Amino acid sequence: MDEVAPGAGPAVGGRDQRTAELYAALEQLGPDPDGTRALALHGELADLHHEQGTVSRDPADFRASAEHWRALRQAAEDGVPGMDGAVTHYGLGRALMLAGMIGADKDELRAAQHALDRAVESVPDGAEPEWLLDARARAACLRGGLSLEDRDAEQAAVAEQEIEELLALPDALEQFPPGFLEQFAKLLYECAAGRDDDAGRERALELLRHTVVSRRAERDGPAWRPGLTLATLQQTRYQADRAPARLRDVLLGTGRVLEAAEAADVDRETWHSARLLRLWAEQECASRGVRPEGEGTGPGGGESPGGRDGAADPEEAWKQLRESMAVVQEKFLQGEEFFDFRTSEPGSATISEVVGGSGALLRDGFERTYAEWQAEEPGSARRADGALLLLTQRAFLGGRDGHIPREQIDTLIDSAVSCPHKDDAWRARAHTVAAAALLMEDTSGARLRLDALGHHLRRARELGCSDAELEYLEATAAMLRGQMSGGRDDVDAGVAAARRLSDQGFLSPYHTRVLAAQSAGMAGARAARTGDLAGADRALAELADVLREMKPEDPSRLELWVSLENLVLERDTLARAAGQPAYPLPPGRPDVGELRRGAERLPRGQRAWVLGSAGLTRAGHALLQHDVPAIEAATELLREAMDLVAEDTDDWLRYAGTLGGLLCALSDAATHPRRRAARLTEGTELLERTAERAGGPAHRLWSNIALGLGRAYRARGGPGDRRRARRSGLDALRGHVLSTLLQSGTAHAAEAAGSATAGAFEVAAWCLLDGAPDEAVRALDACRGLVLHAALTSASVPQMLDAAGRTELAARWRDAVAAAGAAGSAGAEDGPDGPDSRLRRQVFEALTADGTGAHVPARRLLLDPPAPRRIGQALRATGADALVYLVPASEDGGGAAVAVTARGRVDAVPLPALREDAEPLRAYGTAAGAVRDLGPVGATGQPHPGTGRGPWEERLDRLCSWAWQAAMGPLLDRLPGPRGGGPARGHGRVAKLVLVPMGALGVVPWHAAWTPDGRGGRRYAVQECEISYAASARLLCEVAGREPVRPDGAALFVGDPTGDLRHAGHEADAIQRRLYPGARYLGRRAARARHGAGTPAEVLDWLRAQRDPGAVLHLACHATVAAGSRHSAHLALHGGALAAEELTEASGGMRDAAGAGIGLVVLAACRSHISVRGSNEAYTLSTAFLTAAARSVIGTLWPVPDDTTSALMYMTHWYLRHEGHSPGRALRAAQLWMLDPHRTPPPGMPPALARHARAGAPADPAAWAGFTHLGQ
Repeated sequence: MDEVAPGAGPAVGGRDQRTAELYAALEQLGPDPDGTRALALHGELADLHHEQGTVSRDPADFRASAEHWRALRQAAEDGVPGMDGAVTHYGLGRALMLAGMIGADKDELRAAQHALDRAVESVPDGAEPEWLLDARARAACLRGGLSLEDRDAEQAAVAEQEIEELLALPDALEQFPPGFLEQFAKLLYECAAGRDDDAGRERALELLRHTVVSRRAERDGPAWRPGLTLATLQQTRYQADRAPARLRDVLLGTGRVLEAAEAADVDRETWHSARLLRLWAEQECASRGVRPEGEGTGPGGGESPGGRDGAADPEEAWKQLRESMAVVQEKFLQGEEFFDFRTSEPGSATISEVVGGSGALLRDGFERTYAEWQAEEPGSARRADGALLLLTQRAFLGGRDGHIPREQIDTLIDSAVSCPHKDDAWRARAHTVAAAALLMEDTSGARLRLDALGHHLRRARELGCSDAELEYLEATAAMLRGQMSGGRDDVDAGVAAARRLSDQGFLSPYHTRVLAAQSAGMAGARAARTGDLAGADRALAELADVLREMKPEDPSRLELWVSLENLVLERDTLARAAGQPAYPLPPGRPDVGELRRGAERLPRGQRAWVLGSAGLTRAGHALLQHDVPAIEAATELLREAMDLVAEDTDDWLRYAGTLGGLLCALSDAATHPRRRAARLTEGTELLERTAERAGGPAHRLWSNIALGLGRAYRARGGPGDRRRARRSGLDALRGHVLSTLLQSGTAHAAEAAGSATAGAFEVAAWCLLDGAPDEAVRALDACRGLVLHAALTSASVPQMLDAAGRTELAARWRDAVAAAGAAGSAGAEDGPDGPDSRLRRQVFEALTADGTGAHVPARRLLLDPPAPRRIGQALRATGADALVYLVPASEDGGGAAVAVTARGRVDAVPLPALREDAEPLRAYGTAAGAVRDLGPVGATGQPHPGTGRGPWEERLDRLCSWAWQAAMGPLLDRLPGPRGGGPARGHGRVAKLVLVPMGALGVVPWHAAWTPDGRGGRRYAVQECEISYAASARLLCEVAGREPVRPDGAALFVGDPTGDLRHAGHEADAIQRRLYPGARYLGRRAARARHGAGTPAEVLDWLRAQRDPGAVLHLACHATVAAGSRHSAHLALHGGALAAEELTEASGGMRDAAGAGIGLVVLAACRSHISVRGSNEAYTLSTAFLTAAARSVIGTLWPVPDDTTSALMYMTHWYLRHEGHSPGRALRAAQLWMLDPHRTPPPGMPPALARHARAGAPADPAAWAGFTHLGQ
């Protein structure tokens, strides 16, 4: 403290030379019987190293001095005559203190305190060596500083007492150097602040003022450090006591800083911080008429902008204010410093809070400046400038600090954006800053105002703003909007924009890293939800890399840790299902105590988010591991978060819903009945309150809340609780439906729909256990084909809106659909998928709102599956006898077939062997490859009968045998007769079943289920009944409502459009020539005319132009399915692909006036009825055509063998054209013909096809069972 004055001691070069000489003498020391010569050398070296350290400020010099003092101390302890032990302790303590202070080494500082204490203790009673006072002062300073840092109140009190005793000495202020007095003042202030002692604070401030005034740079070093401390403390104290003397102290202290502008140790940020303080004090003096005393200095090192009376020139003051504000913000924006929002009462902050970037104090400063700003003339340019500056400060504070009322923010925004004296560029900036301030709004008391935020962002764009800050705000707003409203298109748009900003270097390196990590967390969660394990792992690695580089005090570190843990939870859920290992958490995970301590530094809303989100995530991990103590710890975090937010916020609903579920889960772990009942009651009541607050399916959290409440009712088990549980569970599923409808494209809709399956199975199991199979139907269909439902709904939305009187919304919807269609026509693969999620939310909230009139049928149509009565009507319309859901066993219940008859009756058939983990189903998987006609490769996995069975055919055969035992056998034994009238057999025709296989059961060819017939042959399900398939009861009812027609009208055949499917080309050519001579033909054919090459545009144009309800489309080509792709399934045509998504997203344009399209689509292409968007979505090329236009579709479950497929397809069309069969019956007849060992080719079958149809053994299932029928 007093050893840093420049110019002390001999020149550096001279000291270095003398030091070398002394070390040489020490090494060459001869006999030294009493050691006096060596001790003299150690003493001189100790002093020389100390002198070197005062100039170099290198802790190594003081450590070297300490080593020599240790040698001297050892001699004193050994009793060497003439050695004063007290002096050696003092010398050692002094050297260690300076080494520790410069090197920031707490261990050295503790050792220094110990040595100085021993020095004082070693002085004999009555003696007062000249160094004693210095030793006492140093020991007191060290004890005080260390005790405050360690929060050791006992030692702090000892230090305070020691300092008070030193200051009570005569002429103490003259005896101690200003450096010591400065430390005394700071320690006394901290101690007084710790016990809220105003008188103690004032005594400390008086001492600090004396230090500033008495300090002389040439003697004591610069006075700017104590000056800055005095100014900041007095500004803080001014909040509680507006004494003019405090303003004068601010001017005094800041003047010392600004005077030292040329000093090397006054950094740029400190200088501008001091200027901001001074500008504030001058403005305060001017507004109160206070005349500063003394000379005072202006911000530029001279007088203030308006002279020494404090009446600063307004324009110059604003200019300086803006300039200094920008400089001060730099370190915060660069991630070098961070705010601390721990709150203190006005004027009661400690020095560390004041000087260490206290966000709470900056907030208080905002409030004072706001009060002064209100005096400005309304509508004036100065008022607008002030509003913009305050909004900038508000946005800079960040963190959603809830202590600044929304009314103040609104007043500032209105003043800034509505000033008539500003140009467009200024107003664009004002709207940008307004958006930034709104983004930072506290969400602990109310929801984020997304509409207002969007308005300001749009206005900034309209007024010509195009800078990176606006793009950053737009990206952040999009991500927040998506998170809060459930629109995944917004999240994707925000993540993409954030990535673009990061790549282009528009942001600071710090913000680039943080934004990249936030984007990675969102992208990783998306990857996990869509089954992309590798994508989730890449995101986790990116997050972990950023976390390793972050400072411990960075508040973003806690937020990113929470994001990482949440992503690990989602990723590990996916990994477990795939049999992959869990992801190891990187080192440095904050424990609960660290989370709480770090959250204390955050503003209220952000603190709630960290604690609550950590509670949510850690609860998930703990539940998976059945870790009851960890679950208990998570509940405490959630309770703390709930206390920080208001009940009408989404955050409260998140925390309360999870806490309610956890309490119910913990009730199972309670050993005492009363404890169990209490937890269950608390959890259930909390969930009831949460559900009431959420309001219904329109809330994005509704599904989780309502399902949790259903589970609570099941656990409670009181009178009526089972019925309440089913009702709550079914209501939860409506939330999943609405969430899917709100998404803007197929991929987003599929992601939203994917979360419905587990809940639907659970609720369905409740219904079956309770003997309510009709409700089980509603639960099961709630998770089926939601993407297809969304596509169908989109086409009818304008009519529903018109009927509800919402014509303006209907017009906006039509415009959005037209814009998406135009983008699609232009080949913009990444263009809009249709109306965005914001418009969708407005539309579907309007159509599903509680009320009467037009809303009721629309709400039921949109959110509820068809009732059994309506399903029965659809079955009768299509000539079917029953719709059967095949439900695999789960943790919540055993396997079952849930059947709805044509009379609307519902029955359940227990199927205990129907499990998704059954060995034949697991071994089967899906066939390798995704193209038709790679030649006979039976042994490698592609089915190709006639060339010997390979492994895949063997697995398929075992699967079909299991299918009979697990489901079809028991089901056929209880099969209803035609139109629900009795046993299936003996009524002149076989029964017709429409199957809805749930989950992984969708890959099974149930019509090929077989059992031995007792005569050495087989009995196949297709021989016992006619089997069709449906994506859902919704889609079945939709298709059944289309006018039934015979598929015998206009026809289009597409054969081998890519030129590498020889048999497919022959097939299409033969069928067209022999059975549809007037049809159009696209693709390749030998020596015959064709109507085109078979491009996607030609096919789509034919579909859109076709108004013949009996028209037929036959596509013999490649098909591909690709998980995780924008286009999950597509047909390979000439020069391009036709994707399922293109069909469903533009389905409205392919229908006639009655809402239906063509009669039949035959997809003689590989895996055209396999879904990669989730098994319960049943989103395939087949269902896409059914959704878009067709009344019936024939598709495939695996890569079909090209040669035998051609024969089967020919026979299907033969039965259509010559026997007048419906499509489903025609396919069945062709499959039975393939099973007939005595089959003969019909007249006119081309020889190339007839060769594959010769009589012989029944065809292998691989040759015929891959084809399925859907629709009428």
